[in-house]
Amino acid sequence: MLQKSLLSKIISIFLWTALLTLSPCFAQEVRVEKKDRVTIVHNPKEPVKRPGYPTSLEFTQDLCIGNSPSNENDMFSQIGGVMVDVDEDIIVMDEKEVVIKVYDKNGKHLRTFGKRGGGPGEFNTARRIVLKGGRDIVVLDRGNNRLSYYSKDGQCLEEMSLEKYSSISRAGADSRGYIYADTMTVDGDTGIYEIVKFDPEFNRVDTLAKVEQIRKPLEVNPVPEWFMYMVLEDDRFIWGWNAKYELTIHDPDGTPVMKILKDYEPVKITKKEQKKIMEASFGDMEFPDMIKIVFPKSYPPFYYFICDDTKRVYVRTQRENDRGDLKWDVFDEGGIYILSFFLPPGELLYCIRNDKAYTFINEPEDGIPVVLRYRMNWRK
Repeated sequence: MLQKSLLSKIISIFLWTALLTLSPCFAQEVRVEKKDRVTIVHNPKEPVKRPGYPTSLEFTQDLCIGNSPSNENDMFSQIGGVMVDVDEDIIVMDEKEVVIKVYDKNGKHLRTFGKRGGGPGEFNTARRIVLKGGRDIVVLDRGNNRLSYYSKDGQCLEEMSLEKYSSISRAGADSRGYIYADTMTVDGDTGIYEIVKFDPEFNRVDTLAKVEQIRKPLEVNPVPEWFMYMVLEDDRFIWGWNAKYELTIHDPDGTPVMKILKDYEPVKITKKEQKKIMEASFGDMEFPDMIKIVFPKSYPPFYYFICDDTKRVYVRTQRENDRGDLKWDVFDEGGIYILSFFLPPGELLYCIRNDKAYTFINEPEDGIPVVLRYRMNWRK
């Protein structure tokens, strides 16, 4: 009996020890399910270790454009976006000067095109650029109320009026010419936000996402919710509403094929941060007494995201480290959360190609806006 009792205790201790040892692994498990032909990937809060996959990422700077005061071609006033085409040429929108500058992969200036105005080949308030199929430049010009397509040689290929959809704030196009844009309309006290797909002639063909919100005219939320989306070079489309940590990927025909979800700890908005947000958003503006400023308790789970040319997804969150750098989550081509890294809040990661990351800083310490390129070193 004594031996039996002792054996029982040994087995119990073994099982309990095993459970304690394996619990972290269970906690980090990813759950994948299939629903209505959509693969849904449920990710835990911490990265999932996968055999053969990297577990950390290091950045090594190898290029800086914009720090040559003696050469105006290598200077920027206010960077609005950076894209890199399939030839690794670097395309920069200077939204203050209202021009586009093109550099080769070594940072040599190739050309500058565009100027302020309303005529063909001119811009008014162009603030965003994207690429169509990794080549042609797409410019949303809200001041001229049009969408313009350019070759990187500066040739204006096409201009489309946005008169029918004046609420469009962002837009992109796939290699076939289909256009994706977000719109906002008002129905009574309800704001209707949609991501709409248009054909190449700008006829509405599909609604890919829709969110409705009750609008309160006398309330201002300085931390709004919004759509973030991106057209990929293989004509897939990815979007998310930043109030949820959930990204949806559509195939080129517009059919949803994958959802990426992730658990997270909400980041609370402190009184100190509320003050900083108000100063950054509104400056010295004073609101009438009838206007109520209403902050949410926490930040939205993500700010924005980008995708690279290997189908990885990089999501910028609101979580900071001790230095105040912001956390980026990285998901592999299967939608699994594999690692995270941190970047300074003023450094915007805008494009990744061939394991090179392109960022820009509009307010560096010396006051000179720059475009930076890093080599990405994946560690297993």
